[in-house]
Amino acid sequence: MAYAILNLLDQPTLPVAAPVVMLLAHWFWGRHRHWAAGAVAAFAGSAVVFVLTDLARLHWDRIAADALTTAAGATVALAVFTGASRLTPPAT
Repeated sequence: MAYAILNLLDQPTLPVAAPVVMLLAHWFWGRHRHWAAGAVAAFAGSAVVFVLTDLARLHWDRIAADALTTAAGATVALAVFTGASRLTPPAT
């Protein structure tokens, strides 16, 4: 999602993010499939990458900034997924 938004804004691509996103998607598809938790985690991770990319590129070169923002987005996505997948609906 972050790549698509940055591409629409005519920003350079995030080449570091592609392998990380593919590994997370493969892990999610093969083992977990908690769709609501996955959607929330994808949105949260993408939002972190989207917000931090321009800020990080002001202070570091492009590759370092992309790696940092990708790591931050993946960490947030995994933390959100873990928290959201452990929530259980109230008993009726």
